[in-house]
Amino acid sequence: MKKHVEWKFTLIELLVVVAIIGILSSLLMPSLEKARNKAKQAVCGSNLKQFGILFNIYSSGSDGYLPIAKGGPASPVSQGWGTCIETVMDKKLTDYTFGTGQSFGVWQCPENYKQERPMGLSIGEDQQSYQPNGWDSQELFLETKISWHKDPSNLHALYDGIYYRNEPWQSDGNNTIYGSGMRNVRYVHTKGLNMLYSDGHINWLPPILSARGSFLGGSGSSAFSNGVNWYCR
Repeated sequence: MKKHVEWKFTLIELLVVVAIIGILSSLLMPSLEKARNKAKQAVCGSNLKQFGILFNIYSSGSDGYLPIAKGGPASPVSQGWGTCIETVMDKKLTDYTFGTGQSFGVWQCPENYKQERPMGLSIGEDQQSYQPNGWDSQELFLETKISWHKDPSNLHALYDGIYYRNEPWQSDGNNTIYGSGMRNVRYVHTKGLNMLYSDGHINWLPPILSARGSFLGGSGSSAFSNGVNWYCR
């Protein structure tokens, strides 16, 4: 009759196993964190890609024009470009339940945990996740015709930001999240940002996002060193 052998771990052996698990965890955690960040960056990029499609749908029904940059007392558009673009979406801005911890779908970057509404008119992560290239009646991206965009593969359209409209000439870094350079930018994806371009493609840009550049004379986008990034023609 065979004798039953009972295996027992000594305290030293248990400590060695725990130490090995700890070492393996410390080696794997950075890779897991990197993968998680990449996944969030991809979701954010997908959101921007959808907005690119929505901009085109909106313009096709608005004589080729893109949404206006802002609203106000004299404007029927109280929420700027968001109220324009919601007309070609299944869900209105007012259909959402406001407050932290809510899901705002395409309006929300997965790195923004402070967002309280799909889009607002003030500055802050609680107001929005994305910022468009557009300001009043300037020939930027918003309020222009897509047919005017002479360099759409370089023209900035929408990117990670905390204000509902953009000033491409402001490079003081005021209110910038996790960085400097352009005002009101969110550098939250590996300390960079996702950018939607006028032609619909998405690109990750490292900091610092440059403003419109130094004045070179002339007119339109050629008047500035990186004018093609901000001005439509």
